Formats: sequence, C-alpha cells, structure tokens
Amino acid sequence: MLVHMSDALDLDAIEANLNDVEIALERLESGTYFTDEISGSALSEDVLSANPTARHA
Repeated sequence: MLVHMSDALDLDAIEANLNDVEIALERLESGTYFTDEISGSALSEDVLSANPTARHA
C-alpha cells in the first residue's frame, strides 16, 4: 500500500491529538486536569477553553 507523505503527516498529527486527549482524560479522572503540570497552579478557564488538552499555561 502506497502512503503519501501528506497522509503520513496527517496520521502523525491525528495520533498526537489522540494522545493529548487521552492524557487530558487521565488527568480529569485523577483530579489534576485543572492544574498546571509545571507550576502546580490552577489553569485558567480561558486557557482550557482555548485548548482543552492544555497541560500548562
């Protein structure tokens, strides 16, 4: 099966997005979703509204 370079790049982006969503769901389950992973402070609603998979501001 011939895979074009753009298809491979699209697949890589989709896999990265899926990984980000899976991490966000794990963080939600563990109670750390709203916490900045670097500083430990709360992530603002604006940050999470702009990027629901954000792990730091």
